[in-house]
Amino acid sequence: MIFCDVFYECPSCGERTRVNKHNSSWPYLDAIHTDPYIQLHPEFSPLTTDYRAEVSYLTTLVHLTGINKHCRAEVRLGDQLISDNNWANFSLGLGDNTAHISVVNIEQPEATILNVYRITFHRKPAGQISGFDELKGDYQVCSLKQDCSLIFSPALRCGLQPAADVMKWTEFLRQRSTLPQCSDDDSVSGEWMVPCVSCQNESSCYWKKAVWQSLGCQEGFLATSKLKDCLAGKRVLFIGDSTNRGILHYILQRVNGSLMEGDKTHSIHVYPDFDDGSTVFGFAYYPQFWHRPGVRPGLDMALNQLLNRTSGWSDRESVLVLGGVHWLAKHHFNILLETLHRDHVNKWTVIIKGLGAGFHQPLHGVHQLSAMEQQQLYSHNQALLATARRLGFSVVDTFSMTMSRFRDFLPGRCACHFHQVSPVQTPAVEQLWTAGAEEKPRARFHIQGDINAVYSEMVVNRMCMRTAG
Repeated sequence: MIFCDVFYECPSCGERTRVNKHNSSWPYLDAIHTDPYIQLHPEFSPLTTDYRAEVSYLTTLVHLTGINKHCRAEVRLGDQLISDNNWANFSLGLGDNTAHISVVNIEQPEATILNVYRITFHRKPAGQISGFDELKGDYQVCSLKQDCSLIFSPALRCGLQPAADVMKWTEFLRQRSTLPQCSDDDSVSGEWMVPCVSCQNESSCYWKKAVWQSLGCQEGFLATSKLKDCLAGKRVLFIGDSTNRGILHYILQRVNGSLMEGDKTHSIHVYPDFDDGSTVFGFAYYPQFWHRPGVRPGLDMALNQLLNRTSGWSDRESVLVLGGVHWLAKHHFNILLETLHRDHVNKWTVIIKGLGAGFHQPLHGVHQLSAMEQQQLYSHNQALLATARRLGFSVVDTFSMTMSRFRDFLPGRCACHFHQVSPVQTPAVEQLWTAGAEEKPRARFHIQGDINAVYSEMVVNRMCMRTAG
């Protein structure tokens, strides 16, 4: 394609570049810039729309801008203008994050997208990925209670610290195996323990081997067969935001081996056919933040709708998991108790998921919490869980474990997701087997996220504590 070489200065396009006025240049960018500088592969060309880039674990945010070739075009990241000397922040979770940069025709009454450039940023995980030797006995045991760059409790030490008794990793695991199983009466405090070549060098740690160590006890791992026995004949309900949905998806995968749906429902969803219909699961999204506060449905409405949708199983023993990132408050417990009191069911087990990390990055259209607000959340979380226990609820404290590893979030604008649902790739041989079949096999999905797995197992333990005991 030949581009017109007649250029002129356009005030709306800024003084830093000259832009083409020929229509052939309309759908194209002249350049894409990042801050910090990130090498794109392949090198930028106006005619190439797909790029990949790799960033380090510590890079959780990138600033993007694009330079339009045509004066009557705009460049946008989502709904945010990034031409005209404007830059947009783009959040980078672990793994792949795809930014869609649109070239938009602004001459029409309604702007139309002319072209889309895609950059997939791959953010590396923390520390060492491979090379861990289980038989090697000289890994240091390092603990982490909070990250020094996001302090939530001034009373706690920050950063990696050598374990108090300076034991080696193999000895730590042996001692840990002798601890009693955690119960509802145990303290909710804990810390991450991770094997490292040196606690002075965070990049030498094997975070895939890290464990969450509760004070004075250990969280067990319930075998799948025992989990199925525990949940058999029960109604298991979740109410909360996407972080609570991540726990539900993890448990569904544990029971079923994989997920048959990769839904990100923001309403009510019932899963009646798990384990041959032995267990029914239900989820209600709350709060529905996209509604104005005056018309936003309350918790009582969400709970009643979920109970009505699962009323066919109301004679069963029931489990309810309530929680989310930052919205949970004490008055929600009163609403919960009043609603459950009206529901005639033999027995309720209520589990409260604590608050979590998130909303710590400056993004367009996303509220960012200040350092003081993060510390206030810690105190709020402690008070919430203490109240929940007094009311007889089980609790799972997710605040410290996510805040201390706040950089380990997975893709998402809130930086609050520690899980991700991805499609399972069908093996090539299986694709050949089913190529001529009239009914194609259902797509399968799986859930990823080490931190989500840890606190999801804690929820499993609270669900099944009495059964397993």
